[in-house]
Amino acid sequence: YLGTSLATDGKTVVAGEPNNNGQGDGGPGALYVFSEPAGGWKSELQSAKLTGPSSIALGASVAVQGSTIVGGAPYTTVKGKEGAGALYEYTEPGSGGWQNASSPTALLTSGGPADESLGPSVSLEGHTLVAGAANNFDPGSAPSSAYVFAEPLAGWENTETPAARLTPSDPVSAEHFGGSVGISGPTIVVGSEFAPFEKTSEQGAVYVYSEPVGGWVSTSSQTAKISAS
Repeated sequence: YLGTSLATDGKTVVAGEPNNNGQGDGGPGALYVFSEPAGGWKSELQSAKLTGPSSIALGASVAVQGSTIVGGAPYTTVKGKEGAGALYEYTEPGSGGWQNASSPTALLTSGGPADESLGPSVSLEGHTLVAGAANNFDPGSAPSSAYVFAEPLAGWENTETPAARLTPSDPVSAEHFGGSVGISGPTIVVGSEFAPFEKTSEQGAVYVYSEPVGGWVSTSSQTAKISAS
């Protein structure tokens, strides 16, 4: 399943290979890093392969920015909580470029319940990371959400305490809120592909959140809910 997820920044391309059928079982998964040669892109193998201990479906989502790569592993068991999901963060070595790694620089988790499935989507801009917890593992058993993580001054580190948790004002079971996410400046958008919109059930919608003056905080009040005509 190489190419299930894809991200690029400058001369670096990262592709996810979650080794997973999308149902919560399967292999650990991996992230493959491709670095553009001096003469331009050509057919080649990866520059590095990134894996993680105890990961399940690593590569279901991926983000890259400069020397930072983050991969979602939504079916990972965390502290005995099956399907809780996790984010694996890797930092490029100071010299020699990206190299094979079997352990992340940091492991980010939500501290949430089993079956939450953190990591089917991830987006990174500056020092802010947003990831969906769409409850892929067992839809309807736990509320869907999106988590915001803020990078500490010393760089990314292990944490199970996100800066904020975003939820919809009108949650519906199994709506897949957090299946996709995006961030740009003070705006975060979260996709919810089975959310009702007006009088249409399962039409799907995108929830828009605006960062408060003091920084991101947990909220169930979006700025806007938008959908297609």
